[in-house]
Amino acid sequence: MGWHVFDAARGWRSDTAGAVLHASALGAEIMAESATVLDYASRLPMEMREKAEAKAVALIKHARTSESAKSIRAALGLAEGLLAIEPDALDARPDLLGLPGGVLDLCDGTHRAHRPDDYITRIAGCAFDSDAACPRWEAFIAEVLPDDSVRRFVQKAMGYSLSARRGEHIVLMFLGTGCNGKSVLLSVWASLLGELAVAAPPDLLTAKQGGHPAELAMLRGARFVHLSEPQDGRLAVERLKALSGGDRIAARHMNRDFFEFSPVCLLAVALNHRLRTNDAGMALWRRIREIDFPTTIPPERRDPHLPERLREELPGILRWAIKGWRLYQAEGLEPPEAVRAATDAYREQSDPLGAFLDDRCIVHAHCTATAADIYRAFKRWASDTGELELSQRVLGERLAARGFESTRIHGGIRAWRGLGMKVDDE
Repeated sequence: MGWHVFDAARGWRSDTAGAVLHASALGAEIMAESATVLDYASRLPMEMREKAEAKAVALIKHARTSESAKSIRAALGLAEGLLAIEPDALDARPDLLGLPGGVLDLCDGTHRAHRPDDYITRIAGCAFDSDAACPRWEAFIAEVLPDDSVRRFVQKAMGYSLSARRGEHIVLMFLGTGCNGKSVLLSVWASLLGELAVAAPPDLLTAKQGGHPAELAMLRGARFVHLSEPQDGRLAVERLKALSGGDRIAARHMNRDFFEFSPVCLLAVALNHRLRTNDAGMALWRRIREIDFPTTIPPERRDPHLPERLREELPGILRWAIKGWRLYQAEGLEPPEAVRAATDAYREQSDPLGAFLDDRCIVHAHCTATAADIYRAFKRWASDTGELELSQRVLGERLAARGFESTRIHGGIRAWRGLGMKVDDE
């Protein structure tokens, strides 16, 4: 974490260079003390002067030694042991929002000065102004999210991201083809959160080989993490669960030791196309909130400077988000019907079993098919359609969840009752 110094305008800020300068200045301070001793010695009687001058010479030698790189490192090392604070103590109060010039207490809505014992090291992107407005922002968000209930949900989510309380365990997925405002919205949202926001690599939530733990280390302490336009790919389900679940995770910076931390970030992803997954479990789908952006801005109305124009209203957008925080406290963050419907459509699209049953199977109480035949047919169907394959165990679990009965036929062969194969797949 390095050395920090308290700044009344913004809380604690990184100042490793300043710590080195302070340690380097020790030699000059000791040299100044030796000059004072020499001046004092010159006014002493002869019988006392020799002892005082010897003390000044010793101070001069000590001053020169203190200016060496070795001594500076030793002084900093000693001070580190005396002044160290655990990283988990920094930015640890979830309802305090650090701002330029002060702190917003989300518990009671008060705005006050920074205090050293707040241990705030990261601040949002604008100061608090109780009279600020954001008419351009409100017009923009009304255009790109025309459904009032969806807009209210996003306002509450933005307010929720001001705090580090993470009881919701959700991930926002902003879906829509280009030129619909979703990337601009996320960009301005990140600007509002300032140092508390992180732009994560686009493939953070996609299943890929490799990937360094530093991708996770950068999320420590962030309250808002956004990803822009990941490449089409498979959703990294376990990572999504880990980042939104509230449990501690392990990470490390480049060439450093591993450490653990509890993510406090609200994740938001801008997507042109849904990430693929064949996970039908509630542990995933109770987290996802898909928000569709239905509006396409026509070419003649596209403003390349819109993000900058909206950032001019950040103090007003902060007030808009604070209102969202209050709405969240009063109403919670239940998704409106439009968000539920979009998420359900995503889930149905992501479950290959329903399409397979429609295409290749006969569902009837008097039908029976062996588990081996069903799995062979499913693999063929997945290959033909480009769907993600399921293991035979997972396929069986999905069939059982849909109410099909596992049985034994003809000497113990495993089969599924209520399910038959169409002629082409028998």
